[in-house]
Amino acid sequence: MSILKKNKNIAGVLAIFLGTLGIHRFYMGEWKVGLAYLLFFWTGVPTILGIIDGARYFTELADEAPDVDSVNNTESSKESETNLEKAESSDINESVIEEDNDNTIDKDTDDYIEESIKETGIESDESIEEDQEDK
Repeated sequence: MSILKKNKNIAGVLAIFLGTLGIHRFYMGEWKVGLAYLLFFWTGVPTILGIIDGARYFTELADEAPDVDSVNNTESSKESETNLEKAESSDINESVIEEDNDNTIDKDTDDYIEESIKETGIESDESIEEDQEDK
C-alpha cells in the first residue's frame, strides 16, 4: 500500500467544515478515528474535535514553514561579516598607505621648500636668526 502525502491545508478545511462527520480523518488515512467521528457525530463532540483538529493542522503548517526572515537574516549576517572583515582589512591597508603618504608628502614638501629657497635666494628664518646672533 503506497502512502500519499496529504495536504494539510485541505485537511484543515475539511476538519473545520466537515469535522463533525470525520471526513478530514478519512482524508488523512486515519480510518478508525474517522469511523469513530462518524458514529458519534450526533453527540456534538466530533464537531468540537474537528475544529480543534483544523486549528492543529493549520498551526502545524505554520511550524513546518521555514521562517523567511531568519533565513534572510542568516544570509545577510554572513554577508555583513564578510563585508566587515573586508572593511577592516582595507581600513588597515588605507591607514598604512596614509601614513606612508604623509611621510612622503612631508619629505617632498620640505625638499621643495629648500630648493625654492635656494633658487630664489631668500634666506630662511633659521639663517636670519643665525646672522642676528653673530652680530
